[in-house]
Parts: sequence; structure tokens; C-alpha cells
Amino acid sequence: MNKQFRASVISAIALMMSFASLTSYSQAQSPTSAPATAAESSKADFNGTWKLNPTKSEFSPAPLPSAQSEVITLTGDDLTILFTSESTDGKQKSTNIFKLGGPEAPAAKPEINETPLAVLNAKAEWKGSTIVITQHVTYQGGPGTMALTYSLSADGKTLTKAMSISLDVGQYDLKAVYDKV
Repeated sequence: MNKQFRASVISAIALMMSFASLTSYSQAQSPTSAPATAAESSKADFNGTWKLNPTKSEFSPAPLPSAQSEVITLTGDDLTILFTSESTDGKQKSTNIFKLGGPEAPAAKPEINETPLAVLNAKAEWKGSTIVITQHVTYQGGPGTMALTYSLSADGKTLTKAMSISLDVGQYDLKAVYDKV
């Protein structure tokens, strides 16, 4: 792989990691809410403001953001993520709305997208005590997928977002670790 192409892929990975949280979509919500079941009440509480801990995160081969945070609001199966990031590629900010367990839905057009990556659609769901967001993407015209798995530490003070990115140009597994503010 030549150096220019490798640098392009590495930059795209860094942007995808940030952009993965930028896609915003809404899914239809039911007009009435059912009472919480025992299984629903035992789900992890992701609510809060989370700041990236760069020393615990693994972004290689992508560059580490200089600042990144996520503000998560989870009420029942309604999930909202306010994402902000600063890196050598610029600033990013978005509000993402998901219906956990809802059908796959088209991604809203991002406010800013200067990358060769486009998120086509996404789905968010509970898997045990984790939240998994699966996105179908294109990168330089080729198809790909991104899976973001959100998990909490036992004490609820550390959020880990494992990112598995599969593209025509390769497979990348990255990890962002956040501390509760």
C-alpha cells in the first residue's frame, strides 16, 4: 500500500470515528408508552456527559482527537447523543436521535461532511446491557459497515465505545474510552 493511499485511509478512519457519531436519524415512535418490564429496568444507565480519555483510548492507526465528548440522554428506548469533537481535521458537532429496537432507518444528511464517507442508514438496539449502533456506509463509493458498541464499567463512571469498521480498503477496530463528567 503506497504511503499516500495509507495516509488517506488513516485520515478517513479518524473522520469516520467522529462521523460515526454524527449520523442522525429518527425512527417512528409509538404514541403510547408501555410500562417498563423487569428486563428494561435492568438496562445500563448511559445518561450523562462523557469526556474522551485519550490515555485509555485506542485510535491507531487514526490520529487521536484533541477533544471529544458525548452527552447521552436515554429515556426508555429513546436515545439522544450530542456529539462534539475537535481534531486536526476540524470541529464536529451533531445531535443524534435513535429509537432502540426500532427498524433500520435512513440517516439524515449531516450538516458538515468533508469526507469520502457517507452513512446511508442505521439501527440502534440493546444487546444485553450494551447499546449497539450498526451503520451501512459508503467510502469512496465502496460499501461498508460500522458497528459501535457502547458499554459501561461496573461503577458507571467509564463509557467505552468499541468501533468495528469494515470497508473495501480494510477492517479497523478502534476504541474510545470516556470518563463521566
